[in-house]
Amino acid sequence: RDDRLQFNSQKAFRSSWNSPADRIVLNSNLVWNPDVVFLNEVDGRQFRHDGAPLLLTDNSFLEKTGVNVLWQRPLEIETKCRADLSMFPFDSQSCELRIGSWATSRQYLQLEPQQLYTENNIHTQEFNMTDVEVKKAIVQGNVSLEYFDQVVFSLQFQRFAHYHVIHFILPMLTVTMMAIGTMWMGRDHVGPRVNAGMKMVLAVLTVSFITARQRPPVGVDIWLDKFQTHCFLLTVVSVAEGMMVDFIGDTKWCAYCLSVSVLDRLGRVIVVSAAWVVVEWDFSSVSWELEQRGRQADGVTEESSDLLISFVQGVLYLLA
Repeated sequence: RDDRLQFNSQKAFRSSWNSPADRIVLNSNLVWNPDVVFLNEVDGRQFRHDGAPLLLTDNSFLEKTGVNVLWQRPLEIETKCRADLSMFPFDSQSCELRIGSWATSRQYLQLEPQQLYTENNIHTQEFNMTDVEVKKAIVQGNVSLEYFDQVVFSLQFQRFAHYHVIHFILPMLTVTMMAIGTMWMGRDHVGPRVNAGMKMVLAVLTVSFITARQRPPVGVDIWLDKFQTHCFLLTVVSVAEGMMVDFIGDTKWCAYCLSVSVLDRLGRVIVVSAAWVVVEWDFSSVSWELEQRGRQADGVTEESSDLLISFVQGVLYLLA
């Protein structure tokens, strides 16, 4: 806002002026420009005089929006945000952009956030921006006692989990279900049963190694790490159950205990029940976390995730 450039469009242009749409184009070098910068940028790029013209509006627009000079310039910046990857790939991130001046206090420069010009329909191949909040902050300088205005853009991003569901989670769950299915091979086929189970174990490890570069290298356990660990343990337990049943059958360990076939069925029930609980727990934790953060669980993982959960529940139900 520059009060020196105010004018009444009805007196100057009469009925030919359309207040919501008409503007006067000015050279940016003819008007004083405030030293407004991104305070938390890290790449050194700031607003520069690139020759983009200014747009001057009338008093009617000033009364409605609080500004009478518009200056739009595209700018690509890099800023540092604290990422929380504990729920990767179903995580949501928040980031702040702070705009203000390092030298000009609010005695000479006052910033007002304009909700009218915020854009919330922004997305990339990996993230979708779910919310934009614009607010004003008044902070005191570190050296002087003066106060400075800042405009803070709080951005909320939600990761598109569809890619990770298709290429990470679905293959891992499929191999795990196949490993659990080997327990239904009879005792007369212990060799092929254990052989198939070991192949499933190696397949789980292979998927983990192939997708390792796509996981963020952080120092804490993320959701995907826990999920792959659960799948690996379920696969190993399925193979171990077949070995145990074969060992008990050959050694005739207890003449008065349960038969081998009953123990085999009991082992199947235990492994399938554990798989059901683990899978439900993993995906329920995602829904709970999203609800805690104020996000809707539906639609986050797209149709592939819904189909995946239904598939797992159906297979476990049939096995049980």
